Amino acid sequence: MTVGELERYLAEYLNVAEFQDFTFNGLNIGVRNWEIRGVITATDYDKNLVDRAEENGANVIIVHHGLWWGKPYPIVDKTYDELAYLMHKKIALLGYHLPLDAHPEIGNNAYILKTLGISPEAYNPLDVGFAVDVDMSVDDITSRLETTLGRPREVWVFGNGNVRRLGVISGSGGSFVNTLVSDGVDTFITGEITYPAWREFKKYGINVILYGHYRSETGGPKLLAEHIGAKFDIPAQFVDIYERAM
Repeated sequence: MTVGELERYLAEYLNVAEFQDFTFNGLNIGVRNWEIRGVITATDYDKNLVDRAEENGANVIIVHHGLWWGKPYPIVDKTYDELAYLMHKKIALLGYHLPLDAHPEIGNNAYILKTLGISPEAYNPLDVGFAVDVDMSVDDITSRLETTLGRPREVWVFGNGNVRRLGVISGSGGSFVNTLVSDGVDTFITGEITYPAWREFKKYGINVILYGHYRSETGGPKLLAEHIGAKFDIPAQFVDIYERAM
């Protein structure tokens, strides 16, 4: 399988064309006719991933947070060194942002709900995440997620602690307060929120469970590696580049 063939497959499987993203989804750097020897996935791009790829005999890196954000920026100094190192090693880099948040099978939010034992049939779209009807408590949720996401950074029980409508949007979910209120969500799982958003959650009595931006977005890359390995019989594995959640 070539890099271009994998890119075309992921564009369709992840419904890339459906998203208006502020980053580029697809091949960031590389040559499409390269034959794939192996794949590693990660949440963020880091120069150390290049070495990890070489150690594992992989020549493709797929990340959730790719290189290009918003407007173009100069490739100088440390950025130049990092990209030159990647290109010198002839390793392709692909990135998938919102498509890997929202996917109902291998997305970041789907991973969290699967860990809670909730099947995709129960998911209701909530922007790039999902809302589900459950009969749980905040303590139930944090206990079940501890084996995969670890202990939450913070838990704010602004309601009564009983969860009947759960919302999950990984990463920075603080801006979705109005969406959550409209949907009837009483408990929200995300990575991080701002102080003004904290005040809004408190005002509306929505419980909040925070796992840190990075840790809340490790699930999608894990599931993506498993999917690629199983479907194409290509060596693929997730690499956790940080020792502690960010």
